[in-house]
Amino acid sequence: MPYTEMDTELDYEKFIQNQWIHNSELSDHYLYREGVFAAYFSFSANYQRMVWKAGVRMENTRLRPHSYIRPEESVKQNYTDFFPSASILYHLNTQKKHMLTAAYTRKISRPGFNELNPYRVPMNNYAYVIGNPNLKPAYSDNLSFTAILHNVYPASVGYNQTKGSVNQLIFTDKDDEEILYYQFANMDRSRSFYLSVNAPYKFFAWWNSSTNLNVGYSINKEKEETFRGAYFMGRMNNSFVLPEKWFLEANFMYYSDGVMSIWKMKSYNMLDLLVKKVFFNNRLIATVSVNNILDSGKAIIKASTNQEEFYKRFGQRTGNMMRTYRFSLLYNFKVGKDIKVKKVQTGNSEERDR
Repeated sequence: MPYTEMDTELDYEKFIQNQWIHNSELSDHYLYREGVFAAYFSFSANYQRMVWKAGVRMENTRLRPHSYIRPEESVKQNYTDFFPSASILYHLNTQKKHMLTAAYTRKISRPGFNELNPYRVPMNNYAYVIGNPNLKPAYSDNLSFTAILHNVYPASVGYNQTKGSVNQLIFTDKDDEEILYYQFANMDRSRSFYLSVNAPYKFFAWWNSSTNLNVGYSINKEKEETFRGAYFMGRMNNSFVLPEKWFLEANFMYYSDGVMSIWKMKSYNMLDLLVKKVFFNNRLIATVSVNNILDSGKAIIKASTNQEEFYKRFGQRTGNMMRTYRFSLLYNFKVGKDIKVKKVQTGNSEERDR
């Protein structure tokens, strides 16, 4: 039974008339306690070229958060859910190099500690992030069909539906419209249909490449508003092994116009480059990289029709899309004998990925 307990305390003070005064409005003391009880059942069987797998997971979750500053906003939760899964795999030949699979999974995504904390986090003098203690978990159902050729080239089509996904709603202060609030909230429902193809290829002994293409159509509903649209995403990663222990990586990514939850996205592309050199019998590694060489990427343009004016006035550029430069040196002293470490994992993949 996994149990989590986190106790955080933030103390803000103002310097007024040559003395520090406690600021209770910006201070916070929050105790978060979560216990999850889970039980599993799984079944698998083989018949000729077919493999069947099925299972169900039962979870009981108990949340006991407490805000010492805002105790009236502390919300306890206790819920029990079942998560079935099933898959069928069929080998197209006796060598098992080609196969077809069909799979269904149901999963849960619980709100995080920061999202449930009712504390108002100051980002700057004009923007605050507010938690929501009334957030509920999100539930997703995924159905997929996959074909794999030569155990290397997969292509998948699928359908995903999520209820209650957590997103940020943005609104202005009723007394000062220059002050913005970002508050977490559960969305109604989102659905998407997708096609994904991955094609790794080795052009030469010194050049490896991998291309991934995704095409989809999403429909997202939030109260009276519906956001829908098609999207395309392509990514190509290349790695080169050059003479004299030089290494080069070049990665390109493209996103088309599309819809992500309640956000409408504008197309953008990114090109990243990394150069690495190894010295002194592999002991010294020097790396230089540039992310977003093309300096592109104004991504989010608006959230919903009633917030369109907000984005006209407060459009922002996401930080991870700005051009960045990095340089690093790594030296391995390699003192003492080599030690072999065995990696041990507990629990199944669903528990680790939930």
